[in-house]
Amino acid sequence: MFRTVLTSLLAVLVLCGSAFAAEKTLIAAANRSNSVYAPTASRRDSDNGVLARVSATDTTPEVVYRRGGDDNVLVEYGPMTLDLGLRMRIYALMQSLTERAPAGLIDQTPGVRSLHLHFDPAILPTPKCWF
Repeated sequence: MFRTVLTSLLAVLVLCGSAFAAEKTLIAAANRSNSVYAPTASRRDSDNGVLARVSATDTTPEVVYRRGGDDNVLVEYGPMTLDLGLRMRIYALMQSLTERAPAGLIDQTPGVRSLHLHFDPAILPTPKCWF
């Protein structure tokens, strides 16, 4: 279960980093030509912040990955309830990420049913994609 969640999480972080890098390239091009960079509406703006969703099964809760700007992701487990089982899943995910220590992961902040991840988008998206 945690391997699936970690794989999904890492894929989401790589996508965030890739989007950040693409936007950074557009900004740099605008700066070189002395023009103004105006971001256009994209899927990134119309997804309500949800990057990915893993449906619940009989034995696992739903997992939602939410964007928090260009350098944060919020991982949410299950419904918005105070549940010790969800808290233990968050703790296990945090411990697993701590053990793997992926380059670019700056900080992890656990909640009752969520884990907030702060990462460096310039470092995190690597060609090997952590898989």
